[in-house]
Amino acid sequence: YTDLKKEQFKLLEDGFEQPVTIFTGGEAPMNIVLLLEYSSRILPLLGEVVYPAGMFISQILNPEDYAALISFDIKPRVVSDFTGHRSRLFNSLRGLAKDPPFYRESSLYDALAFALVGNMDYAGLSGVQGRTAVLLISTGRDSLSKINFDEARKVVANAGVPVYSIGI
Repeated sequence: YTDLKKEQFKLLEDGFEQPVTIFTGGEAPMNIVLLLEYSSRILPLLGEVVYPAGMFISQILNPEDYAALISFDIKPRVVSDFTGHRSRLFNSLRGLAKDPPFYRESSLYDALAFALVGNMDYAGLSGVQGRTAVLLISTGRDSLSKINFDEARKVVANAGVPVYSIGI
C-alpha cells in the first residue's frame, strides 16, 4: 500500500513510544553503488565483471533509480558518480573496460568501506535516505586493505546498507 502515512503507525520500544523518523512505502527509487574489482588479477575474467554490471544497468535498474560506479584495485575510484542516466553508466563501464588495470593487488575491505561511508571527496551511501544497496562484483580476495575483515563487517553493520555480491 503506497497511501499509508507514518502517522498511522506507533513504534514502541520497551513499552515507550519512539518517533518514526523514516517511513517509505511501495517501490521507492533505489540508490545503488556498483562496486567492481578491477585489478590485473581479474583481467582474464574481465567479462565476468563487466557483463553482470552491464546486465544490472540494462535489465534491473529502473528509470527512477540512481547508481554510481566504483572500481577498485589498491584503492577505490569513482568511475561514475550517482546518475539516473543509463547511457552515462554504460559509457563509464565501457571506458573502464578499455583501460586495462595496472595493479594485481586489491583492497576489497577498504573499497567496501569507501562505498558505504566515503571520505572527504565522496559521501558514501550510509547517509543517503531511502532504499540503498551495494552490488559488489569481486573475487572476494583482499590483499592490501588497511582495515581487516572484522572492521569491514562493522562498517557494513553500522551503515545499515545491504551488500549483494557476485563472486568471480
